[in-house]
Amino acid sequence: MMRDLDEFKKFGYNKEKSSMLVEEVKKFEAIPLDVELKGNQGIATELKNKKAMEIKDFVGKINVRIKTTFGSKSALYRKFSANDISRLSDDSLLVTARYIAKTCSMYLDQLKEKGLTEEIITDLNQLADDFESSIYNQYNAIADREIGTYSRADQANLIYTETSKISEIGKEIWQGVNEAKYNDYLIYDTPTGRPDDEEENTEELSQEEQEEETGY
Repeated sequence: MMRDLDEFKKFGYNKEKSSMLVEEVKKFEAIPLDVELKGNQGIATELKNKKAMEIKDFVGKINVRIKTTFGSKSALYRKFSANDISRLSDDSLLVTARYIAKTCSMYLDQLKEKGLTEEIITDLNQLADDFESSIYNQYNAIADREIGTYSRADQANLIYTETSKISEIGKEIWQGVNEAKYNDYLIYDTPTGRPDDEEENTEELSQEEQEEETGY
């Protein structure tokens, strides 16, 4: 098109408008590929899962102190909700971890005999904060991937639409005038990207031939 700009000017294309397609392609190239965004999502999920395991392990050690202090069958032990924490969803795990930290502060005097300290409670709260951040990071990574998918599709459609217009004009300019230049504007809408007449022969096999080919 830039080569044939003088001809395209007759169809309303000046140099600035012609350069717009190049800019749109650059925008498309700047959008991260799905494989990259999928990788970011996987990394965020892995980090989130790692933080969840850290909380579960940490609460497990606290739970031993609670159980040996109040007894596993006591109502006070059940009050902490520290048992079976491994089965909780991410959201429930986050809420439960903070609740356990708060409850431990309430009963710190009784639990001190089993080695629970304010520092341990502070560490649990910090783990909960880190876990919450990792959940948000995972949500953002998922959203970024979805946005990237739609952005690539929208931008690709825009480029294809503009390219198709240029193709039609270019063919109109050179049809019957210059075959080589005419061919420069062809867009092949076939599986192989080649003209229909270059496609391999794909005639359907007869029923008998199909049976012979497949064995059934």
